Amino acid sequence: MLNNLFWFIYNILFTIGMLLLSPYYLLHMRKRGGYWKNFSQRWANYNPAIVKACKDTQRIWLHAVSVGECNLALKFISEFRKEDPDAQFVLSVNTSTAHALAEKNIDSKDVLIYFPLDIAPIINKTLKTITPKFIVLTEKEVWPNLVRSAKKKNIPMFLINGTISEKSYKSYKKLSFIFKPIFASLTKAYMQSEEDVKRITDIGVKEENVEYTGSLKYVVTDVDSETIDKMKNFLEKCGFKDSTIITAASTWPGEELAFANTFKKLQEKFENIKLIIIPRHVERREEIISELKANNQVFIQRSKYLATKTVEQQADIILLDSTGEVKPIYALSSIAFVGKSMFENHGGHNIIEPATFSIPLITGPNTENFPIISQDFIREKAITIVKTEEDLYNTIDKFLSNPDVTKAAGEQARSTLDKRLGNLNKVISHIRSINN
Repeated sequence: MLNNLFWFIYNILFTIGMLLLSPYYLLHMRKRGGYWKNFSQRWANYNPAIVKACKDTQRIWLHAVSVGECNLALKFISEFRKEDPDAQFVLSVNTSTAHALAEKNIDSKDVLIYFPLDIAPIINKTLKTITPKFIVLTEKEVWPNLVRSAKKKNIPMFLINGTISEKSYKSYKKLSFIFKPIFASLTKAYMQSEEDVKRITDIGVKEENVEYTGSLKYVVTDVDSETIDKMKNFLEKCGFKDSTIITAASTWPGEELAFANTFKKLQEKFENIKLIIIPRHVERREEIISELKANNQVFIQRSKYLATKTVEQQADIILLDSTGEVKPIYALSSIAFVGKSMFENHGGHNIIEPATFSIPLITGPNTENFPIISQDFIREKAITIVKTEEDLYNTIDKFLSNPDVTKAAGEQARSTLDKRLGNLNKVISHIRSINN
């Protein structure tokens, strides 16, 4: 009785919450862009092509919230197909940036949608449309109504690269009468750390259904030579030929200005160095442009080039205000910084992508979103942590002044990655064995 009352209250409160927050989301959609496209999918309204594709072939439903998880999901799909070429997928995402990334990289035979609101009627409608063979959730994406409804329909559910924060763990424990049966419904949970294993078993998953795998984001970044050549051609048009390229990727407020200031000082000491700034959210371009102009720094906007296919003047700085182009930039860079990690910014971003290309890695101290990966790289001295603008200058100065140090740092980053490759393939093989 108490359990049924909870579900009734949960669905009512979730709906009310969405209505109350709708002005914020509408403003967010207008500001960031991309959210309007296919917005009705969040209410389980799909176009006839998607409905037909799901009706014609039973698919595997894979859910990834944002860009980092989406990269993992895309890799999961490509590796799964090496074992089962006929497999077809539905990939759902939450954010417009992840949707844009998936659109560029997903196979034409697969279906891309926005994740539906976790309200029982909407989830049930989605499951009726997709009728998945099984569901694969990533990291923290254990949505109560989805899990509950899938369980009722006997649809196997897997959690990969699973993690549970201390805060979430305490909340789940307080409401264990609700969440214990939810987590117990998972067919298998593949967790990032031993602490995650302890937490998820304590809140409902049987020990035999939990496995410690380490981070599954240790995968080599694929980028074809044609894509790299196109980006290289653009960089050469901008005056970057035979230059030492410093890339500041996934930057957040304050980090761009720190790099602009640092780069200005470095130019007094080093010749033919270039800077590429890649903000995490391209809608912040005007803010960054204002900072660069106030610093009297000449720059080129990638978005303008994409619109006109011309470079009006060469420059030492590129503002890469486009999406889905960070990989070829890493491939052409000499040093990489990964943002959302300095000053007031917290969380960090994926350091695996630049490590793929054997270049020195720099990040700030605030990498809470990637604790396992960050700890691995710090422990193996495969990344440099910078806290201040002065730290940033000193670190890049060290790399630019010592080619041997730079080479060794890049090799150490790649070595740290190589030691941990293969975990994803083991998980895929295990999931396939359960579902065959």
